[in-house]
Amino acid sequence: DKKARGVAEKSSTSSGLMLKKFSMGNGQTQVMPAGVSLSILVSYFDVYLSTMGIHNLDKRFRYLLKVKEYTSVLANIQLYNIVLRGWARKGNFSKFQDLWREIITEELNPDINSYISSIIVFSECDPSKNFYKSMFRNVLQEFEDAGHTIEKALRNGNFQGTDRKMFLRSIDYFSDTVRDTKGHYKDLPYSLPLLQNLPNDQSLLKSQVKGVTTHDELMQKFRQQLSAEVQGVGKVTSIFADYYNVTEARIKFTDDLFAELRKDLISRLERFKKNRLMDMTSNPSLYLGLFMFSVSTGKQADILLQTTRGICDDIHRFSGKYVVDVGNQLNEAYSLESRLKGGDAMTELEKVYKDYMTWYCAPEKGDAFTHRAAVCRAMSEFHPKDGHIEWPYEVRYMVGCNLREFLVKNLKIQVDSNNRIVVNRKVLVDNDRLERPTGKITTLPAIYKVSRARNQDELKLHPQLHKLLDLQSMKELKFFPSEMPMICPPLPWISIDDGASLCNKDDLMKVPPAGVSSQKTRIRNLPLGQLDPVLDAVNQLGALPWRVDKDVLELAMKVFLSQSDPEVMDILQLPLHPSKIEEMDYELLDKLEGKEKEKYMLALSKKKRESYSLWCSCVYRLSLACHFKEDILWFPHKMDFRGRLYPISPHLSHMGNDLSKAILMFANGKPLGKNGLMWLKLHCINLTGLMKRKSLEERLKFAEENLDLILDSANNPLDGKRWFLESDEPWLTYTACKEIRNALQCPDGPENYISHLPIHQDGSCNGLQHYAAIGRDLLGAAAVNLVPADEPQDVYSEIAALVEQKRSVDAAAGLHIAQHLEGHVNRKVIKQTVMTTVYGVTSYGAKKQISRQLEDISEFPDSEVAKASAYLATKVFQSLNEMFTASQEIQNWLTECAKVISSDCLKNVQWVTPIGLPVEQPYSSRPYMQLNPITKHDYSKMEERCSQVRVNKMKHRNGFPPNLIHSLDASHLMLTSLHLWRLGVNYASVHDCYWTHACDVEVMNRVCREEFVKLHSSPILENLSKDFLEKYLMESATEKQLAAAAKYSDRHPDRQTPLQIEMERREMLFKKLPIKGKLDLSVVKDSTYFFS
Repeated sequence: DKKARGVAEKSSTSSGLMLKKFSMGNGQTQVMPAGVSLSILVSYFDVYLSTMGIHNLDKRFRYLLKVKEYTSVLANIQLYNIVLRGWARKGNFSKFQDLWREIITEELNPDINSYISSIIVFSECDPSKNFYKSMFRNVLQEFEDAGHTIEKALRNGNFQGTDRKMFLRSIDYFSDTVRDTKGHYKDLPYSLPLLQNLPNDQSLLKSQVKGVTTHDELMQKFRQQLSAEVQGVGKVTSIFADYYNVTEARIKFTDDLFAELRKDLISRLERFKKNRLMDMTSNPSLYLGLFMFSVSTGKQADILLQTTRGICDDIHRFSGKYVVDVGNQLNEAYSLESRLKGGDAMTELEKVYKDYMTWYCAPEKGDAFTHRAAVCRAMSEFHPKDGHIEWPYEVRYMVGCNLREFLVKNLKIQVDSNNRIVVNRKVLVDNDRLERPTGKITTLPAIYKVSRARNQDELKLHPQLHKLLDLQSMKELKFFPSEMPMICPPLPWISIDDGASLCNKDDLMKVPPAGVSSQKTRIRNLPLGQLDPVLDAVNQLGALPWRVDKDVLELAMKVFLSQSDPEVMDILQLPLHPSKIEEMDYELLDKLEGKEKEKYMLALSKKKRESYSLWCSCVYRLSLACHFKEDILWFPHKMDFRGRLYPISPHLSHMGNDLSKAILMFANGKPLGKNGLMWLKLHCINLTGLMKRKSLEERLKFAEENLDLILDSANNPLDGKRWFLESDEPWLTYTACKEIRNALQCPDGPENYISHLPIHQDGSCNGLQHYAAIGRDLLGAAAVNLVPADEPQDVYSEIAALVEQKRSVDAAAGLHIAQHLEGHVNRKVIKQTVMTTVYGVTSYGAKKQISRQLEDISEFPDSEVAKASAYLATKVFQSLNEMFTASQEIQNWLTECAKVISSDCLKNVQWVTPIGLPVEQPYSSRPYMQLNPITKHDYSKMEERCSQVRVNKMKHRNGFPPNLIHSLDASHLMLTSLHLWRLGVNYASVHDCYWTHACDVEVMNRVCREEFVKLHSSPILENLSKDFLEKYLMESATEKQLAAAAKYSDRHPDRQTPLQIEMERREMLFKKLPIKGKLDLSVVKDSTYFFS
């Protein structure tokens, strides 16, 4: 710390920049140079305006403009816009006009936000006065001459608080034309060729809550959800609450302690804030500490105390994690408080939501086809997410660092002479009785910072505080709103920055903090409407209502809470508590020596750690399911950089392990209809994995033959024959058994039974399906069921057979390791490697995968596992290359392209998916982003570091083929979703596994196949080649390369420059597409086992 502080102080005196040292009172110094990045300055000005007001911001701005070191960086329209907006809100024409003239003098170009401010300034003017009317006409003319429209301003402009309302008020007061309140919110037709044949009949849309809930009930749930989001933390009773036996006296004692801590923290924060702000006003330099004071001290205290509890839960044990989370939470709290300043924000939000719910409950009667369009029309005059500015990562990190130091220094507890915590002159003793403290009362730090290896700081609670909280942490669980499902439909995504929760900020797409990526900027700059299909598909998945399957919950709770049958728990993937895991065998330990002894101890320790992590995850999942078991639930979705979709809620959703999928079902049911019972039975047998290579007819016959076992599993899951436990996915099989029983018992006949169970149709090694389709690979297509067949093909068994043939030849030739593997080469051993080859598994990864499978075979000697796994990995790759020749050629071409782009061009690999989503691999970083939790930032070096982008060439090469395939399966999912929504079909998915009601399986299967054919009928590789030629030829040459080429050309006018030779080589590579085979894609439409 001292060394880092010394560097910072040295740079502050030697750089010549105007710096303001920010002392925490503990020797820590933060500095802010004039050369700091624009994003930090924009955030700083925004916070300054919100915290100190426009008059103080204007004074600070005027002062900084006079300081030579600041002049150039402040000459930016984004910064002027913040000051402009401040005067516009005040309606101060004089100040506004002075600043506008200054902008013109400085030769800055006013942008759309500048013009929005020029209209807002009229919002409080008297519309009856001709003077204002004339002036407004001139302003509006300039606004239009600059190429802007009211609709563009509403769509692309930056609004905060009441800005949007003031802007529209000015338009209504002074504009001669009648404003169309719907404006750009009309449902524009998709421009994407793949979506030209979408059903266009509004009456086909179906309400997903009809018969489930009402408009009024949804509004009541909206108010509950909104209250939970504003509070910021949700409390859920743990399923182990009774086990921990935490008394009311202990709970009250803890609550009283935290009330005291909160009161003391607020007092200390108020004093600290007062002193710091006084110091700031006396020295007009930039002061990053202002970000700390952007929210109320009460909210600061709440954030600090909540994260203090997280230290006990091990969530914030390491201070790096603590720092990032605190910074993010403070940014979110600032954003929320800023939006609530308008006073009537909540009332306006409720109006918007009420209008949206009217459409949501009966979309067939509305005038919008999509959730996005419906909510946008409701938002014509109020936008719930207006005003959020995300602070740069380094600011959030700095804020977190400073608040961590403040907390460590200022959070105090009182203890008596027996080291017991004192609250209200009482201590908690055995049996949770309250007594008077003994001896002298001492004040001690509640948190300690302990240095660990690798420069990691670990935060530790005082032992008595940890003891007090430890039991309670598993009695009452606390979650952030984003970690929980929603109890009302989420707000639809209308951009990548806006959607999901009601008032908190969510990101549709997250890029790693250390990543350098222009993907979000590229998405924001897309032409109007291009992102709409992506947004609409994400919204359709998030708008689907779910409910908890109480039977599954009850059974899971029974088995998990008892922890009495390890064998059943292992089959059901319910983790044992670490205390139930075997203790160290000391007799065995005495026999071991050296590394073997250390290896045994590390393995046991790792097993217990992993078991505890899995146990906690299961507790969270079941506790949340228990908490919400009477509610209808919604899961807003987000996506990764490839376009793959995931529920935002991490602990409870339909995406996860077997139990995660089984514990939820559709909230709205549909009659099984004519073929629904058949699909139920097929679903049940598919889940068991017992009939993978059998036809549908044989699977149905198997279901009939085992109907007694199916019904027994439904009626007596643990006390009967336990047939469902033999399944690959026992929990999902149990739900299918129950649904079959219920359907057969329906008094009106199975066809009239209302089913809520999602039926799954799973892609057959979907990654290889995409490769085979791209390359029109006939042999590969047949192996992964793209081609119609009487029985399903199993690519894993096919590859296992090829590997066994090669092993037999080698064994006959006397190869020792091939002989050892006799009888051990089977589908299970090689399945994971075959499955992940398409997703870029390396030779090392393949060895590890096969090694784990061989270790589970008791007859196979441990001493041969390493050699055998290496041998089999090689044979698996060889067999795959033989069966999927075209796929391998495509993969090689993609890898070579990524190598050139990342190594020679020093760029991230970019492409656009067939559904129009720009994708960029975020495999680059900047040194200053790679922050050490205990290192102070030397901001005077920031600009220099910002320009040093490191491209991870290996990640780009290895990642591009699998990432491209993932982006294609995401496109297929979205295309399927968009079509099914227009047909009134409920649809959910887990990547390449599609779900719907039993009565709609045939419709989903038809659409799924049609969209796959359409997707791969588009010129995927040709578009990729064209894109690469445009992006990565001369356009990617650096100034240094161009200068060197010019110099070489001057010296050797008759020769090609090395740069020209390099560009020709790139061009040849990008144009040399892999040769395609002769597969007729249309046959996929008739392939029964393509998805089954």
